[in-house]
Amino acid sequence: MDQKNKVTIHIGNHNGMRNALNGKGRIQTTIESLMRCCPFVTSTDLRIIDNFSTDGSFEYLSGLRFGKLERRPRIEASPSWMATTINNLRSLSRTVLSSDRDYVWNIENDSFFYDEDFFLKAVEVLEANPNISLVHLRGYVPLDSINSPGVPRNRSRVSEIRRSTSGFDFYIKEKRPEYALWIPLESWELGLNFKPDENPGLGKCPVGVNAIGALRRDQKGGYERLLTEYWNSYVSNGWIARKVDLRRLLEHYNPLGERQMAIAFKKHFTAAKLSRDAFVCFGWKDRANPREEEVLDLFKRLQSGEDFRKRFLKVRPDYEAGRITIPDDKINIYD
Repeated sequence: MDQKNKVTIHIGNHNGMRNALNGKGRIQTTIESLMRCCPFVTSTDLRIIDNFSTDGSFEYLSGLRFGKLERRPRIEASPSWMATTINNLRSLSRTVLSSDRDYVWNIENDSFFYDEDFFLKAVEVLEANPNISLVHLRGYVPLDSINSPGVPRNRSRVSEIRRSTSGFDFYIKEKRPEYALWIPLESWELGLNFKPDENPGLGKCPVGVNAIGALRRDQKGGYERLLTEYWNSYVSNGWIARKVDLRRLLEHYNPLGERQMAIAFKKHFTAAKLSRDAFVCFGWKDRANPREEEVLDLFKRLQSGEDFRKRFLKVRPDYEAGRITIPDDKINIYD
């Protein structure tokens, strides 16, 4: 069987016309860059699930002459990030459980693809390494680190470099037993006018508290940030994975959101990362909030071959474990 026919591609969408670039919404940029790098997507098993978008993105997707488009109601929850993580996993689950292919490729609607060789490499890694369940495709750039200090470095930890059967190198993602790690930051990640947040919370950077996201000073006077470890194994987008392993997690754990999925994945499976990244997310907001010209300039630099991995990729980093210990059966972020 042709490798391209072994994969079901999943794209989730909700109001994908935001983050417009050159007058095109994020879902349009995603689809167009995907078609440019992977023309075969127009003739393979592509599933698009829309959560009742109201901004015209559903109509745009309806006009595509390829793929299977489905519209499903959106589960409402507060805060908004909770609704996002619940709906993202719910849509992905529907694709995983209905696919008849060996692998599932998960794409979110703010993905700009710039590499053309990643697909066959990712499938080769999975075919030749039965102990690897998922291959990460996402690249991290300075804007990611400004928006979420320490996160790109935390999610770029690797324990081993392997050589594929056809001769390219790929990385085995590190798994550590700790719940959280202190991730070192560089001064540019926080910005010149950085002011710590007063209280902890999603995306917050407080000082002097024992909470995920908190900052502390290191011995050299810089900052470290306490971040959850398991996201290095599984993230919510940008990968190709074994369908049977994803299905096992969904059926056994019935995770409500992506965080529970990540925790379950770390328990059972191992992930890898290619030696060249395939895409970058561009839906930045909050801390980064870049101008349109900054994002477009970044896209040009990526397409010209600029590589940001050296800023973040670390082999067996000796990051200190955090003192937060939470038994897995006690974790419930939805209370």
